[in-house]
Amino acid sequence: IDRCSHRPSRRGKKQRKMGPLAGENGTAWLNQSVATALIVNDTHSLVVGCGGDVPVPPPLAGAVAMGVGLLLARLRGRRPFLPDFIKPVPVRGVFFALYTTAFLRVIYLVTKEFRNVDTKPYFGPVSQLATERIMSYCRNPTYFAVSTICPALAILLNTQWLLYLTPALPLYLDKIVIPAEEAYLAERFSKRYKDYCERTPRWCSRFVLSLLKSASGQIKNAFIQALLG
Repeated sequence: IDRCSHRPSRRGKKQRKMGPLAGENGTAWLNQSVATALIVNDTHSLVVGCGGDVPVPPPLAGAVAMGVGLLLARLRGRRPFLPDFIKPVPVRGVFFALYTTAFLRVIYLVTKEFRNVDTKPYFGPVSQLATERIMSYCRNPTYFAVSTICPALAILLNTQWLLYLTPALPLYLDKIVIPAEEAYLAERFSKRYKDYCERTPRWCSRFVLSLLKSASGQIKNAFIQALLG
């Protein structure tokens, strides 16, 4: 889920410029102004970009991490890490095909759930909370899915470099992107969103994030040694 611009949408601006029609009385003009204000408030979304709520869009952050990993693999060698039974290309190909199917399924289910409540996903305006079906297991299933791309590619290409960079995206999401979204949604939906947060974890499992955090130091040390080696 992705949000906030604190700026009125084009639709809101257009309605504000229209003003009262000829012959309308003061009450009609006031009603139109209130309706316009409600539309503007309902179409707030997150500001994405330098100086905004989300400085780097998550897809771009993920692409940078993968690009760095692939560049290092090309410059410093792949540094294979897979056991023999997974090394054959057909085995890795089948794994990645299954992974891609699961990834696209998650994206489809999340998009469908947002559409069911008339809310645009991926930093679009928020009209209602999406809390049912897939969103009842995890508040950020899309981010969880995207965070698995680096390790999946690491297995497909059999390179440690992508594995080293795996924690980068989920930690960026957890520390910067998701808190910005949660602050907006808490203000927008108040107690409803607080109740949702209490019964639904931020990630698919709190254990996954704690595992990434605990392993990040070891991964960092291995990454530095690989660079120097």
